[in-house]
Amino acid sequence: MRKNMRRGMWVAAVLGLSGTAVLADDKSLIQDRTRQGGAQDTAQGTTTQGTTQGTTQGTTTQGSTTYEAPNQKLGHEERMAAESIGRNAEAVAALANQLALFDQQQIELAKMAEQQASNPEVKTFARNLRRDHERNLAEIENWAGARQIQIARIEGAPPQESVGGSGVSPEMDEAMRKGGSKPAVKEQEKWTRTRDEGVQARGELAGLQGEKFDKGFVKQAKKGEERARELVRESRQEDAIKADQSLSAFLVKTETQLDDSLASIKKLEKATK
Repeated sequence: MRKNMRRGMWVAAVLGLSGTAVLADDKSLIQDRTRQGGAQDTAQGTTTQGTTQGTTQGTTTQGSTTYEAPNQKLGHEERMAAESIGRNAEAVAALANQLALFDQQQIELAKMAEQQASNPEVKTFARNLRRDHERNLAEIENWAGARQIQIARIEGAPPQESVGGSGVSPEMDEAMRKGGSKPAVKEQEKWTRTRDEGVQARGELAGLQGEKFDKGFVKQAKKGEERARELVRESRQEDAIKADQSLSAFLVKTETQLDDSLASIKKLEKATK
C-alpha cells in the first residue's frame, strides 16, 4: 500500500504557464482499501468499523479520505522529476514574459510613429501595429495572471522566478526551485538585454524626422516582428509548450498575426525607399 501511495504522491503537472506544481495523491488506492473492511494501513494506523481513521498527518472519518503532502525526503527519481517540473515551469513563464516584452516594445515604437511619422501609410501601419500588440499583451497578461505568473513591465525589474510549490512538501518545493533557478537567471539576463536594446533603438529613432524617421521606424518594426516570430516558432517545438493546449493555440494565432504584419512591412519598405 505504502509503495503504491508513494508512486501516486508524486504525479505532478504544470498548469498552463504556471510555475505551480500540483501534488496528486492516488486517492483511489486509499478508497479501495477502505472499502475492503477497514484496512489498517495509514500513517497512524487506527481503524474503526471498516472506516480508515488517520492520514499521513491528520484523520479520515466515515469513509472520506483527507490527504496532505508529506514532509519527507525525496527519492532520486522523485527529486529528478521535481527538478524537471521546475525547469519546464520556468521555460513556460519565460516565454510568457518574452512575448509580453516584445508586445510592449512594439507598442512603444508604434506610439512614436503615430506622432512622428510623415508618411500617412506609415502612420496607419503604426496604429494597427499598436492595436495588435495591445490585444496580444492583454491576452497574455490575463492568461498568465490566471496561472499566478507575474508579467514584467519594461519600465520595471526583470521577471522574477516563477517556480514555487503550492500544496507540495518542502522537499519537493526545494527540488522544483533548484530545477528552475538556473534557467530563471539566464532568462532574466536575456529579458534585460532585449529590453535595453529596445530602449536604445527608440532613443536613436526619437532624434530622426521626416523620411529618415519613417525608414528607421519601418526597419525597427521589422526587426521586432521577426524576432518575435522566431521566438514563437522555436517555442512551438518545445515539449513544455506543446503540453499546454491553450498556449499552443495562442502561439499559432500570434505567428499568423506576425506573418501578416511582416507582409505589410514589406510593402512599406517599398513605399519608404
